[in-house]
Amino acid sequence: VWRFLTLYPRLNKYSLQSKLGILRVSEIKKRLRTGERQIDIAKDLEINPSTVSNIHRGTQWKEVN
Repeated sequence: VWRFLTLYPRLNKYSLQSKLGILRVSEIKKRLRTGERQIDIAKDLEINPSTVSNIHRGTQWKEVN
């Protein structure tokens, strides 16, 4: 856990306990960079499309690449 906090200093312990988690957010961002549609990512991961949109716009999880 603390290794992630040193790699991502802006994250806190609550970020690590979220439903998505760092690895899933990284996967979402990677899929967005390849041009995959937000709605398809949301359906595949069974999450709200607005969550994917917020990650894409940087209003959520902007600390994770």
